[in-house]
Amino acid sequence: MKERLNKIFGFVNLKRWVFLGIGILSLLIRMLLNAFPAFTEKYYAEGFFKMIRWCFDLFLTRLPFSLFYLFVPLCIIWVVYFFRKNKSPIKKWPFRILNFFINLICLTSLVLAAFLVFWGYNYCRIPFSEKIGLERKAFPLSHLKSDLETRTLTLIQLRQQFKDKENYTWKTSDLPKNLQDELSKHLRDVLIEMGYSPNGNVKAKILFPKGILLRNSVSGFYFPFTGEGHLDAGLHPAKVPFTTAHEMAHGYGFTDEGVCNFLGYLTCIRSDNPMIRYSGHITFWRQVAVSYKKYEREDYAAFRKNLPAEIIADLDDMNRNILAYPDFFPGVQNKTYEVFLKSQGVKEGTASYGKVVDWVFTWENQKSK
Repeated sequence: MKERLNKIFGFVNLKRWVFLGIGILSLLIRMLLNAFPAFTEKYYAEGFFKMIRWCFDLFLTRLPFSLFYLFVPLCIIWVVYFFRKNKSPIKKWPFRILNFFINLICLTSLVLAAFLVFWGYNYCRIPFSEKIGLERKAFPLSHLKSDLETRTLTLIQLRQQFKDKENYTWKTSDLPKNLQDELSKHLRDVLIEMGYSPNGNVKAKILFPKGILLRNSVSGFYFPFTGEGHLDAGLHPAKVPFTTAHEMAHGYGFTDEGVCNFLGYLTCIRSDNPMIRYSGHITFWRQVAVSYKKYEREDYAAFRKNLPAEIIADLDDMNRNILAYPDFFPGVQNKTYEVFLKSQGVKEGTASYGKVVDWVFTWENQKSK
């Protein structure tokens, strides 16, 4: 009977059962950890995940290039080998198709398990707002306008510190050589003040060719299988420090996009380098501007026209940079990531990116009191 089943389905194979079992077990653990966030925080986020982070920093992230370049082709080779080795013994197409989907399920189980173990269980930890004792709340429209005006003054002051400020053109080479080390230090300081105990030194690598991420509506991403953050090589230099800090925050186990934007902002504005501080401030300024523009489009347009010429030049240059890399598949990435985030318990989905405005407002309001 076993031989007959194996001949027909090619599935009575201990290795395949193990692969499938690993995936199912990882999901069961995910459900269990989700029910006990304090346990997850203590034993996974502050325990097992820190060991993983230490291993990544010791063996992988020190390399001068992104391991993503090696990981992808090796995975393709392994997948081809797996499918060839486990091909259906029956030559008829219905059985070949069935065997293909069985193999696909087994591979998906392994990838899912690895993702959860290396990083994904952080979705089950104590919510950030609860951990730091900060209840995020929305602010009225009037606050948006007054805040936009105040932050504009800060932008102007920082922009005046640039050499040849009126004719300055952003260049990546002008950013400090120790950018990542400085951001990592400030990010760890921010997290320590919030009651966390970060370890390691997360790196964000530049990914070529230019536009490979931007053409999919992505500026950067954190790759949990190698412990590295990644930035598109075509990213506008003014956004590099903020995006780097954002991806570093993911590397320390934070999953919510709005939280990582919040941590990225706090990290940048701590720097003594005016370009790093400006990156944090102008990125957040644009988030506030987008929020205000939703309600008062004409008023915002008039407000923007009255900005100093160098600020307008920076904003226009950042917009041109985005338009230079139109999406390969418009809307597909956002919809896919929306589904992924919601499947991991992020109710707001991709809208969580914009929640940085509420986070910063709430944080500053609490500090002022």
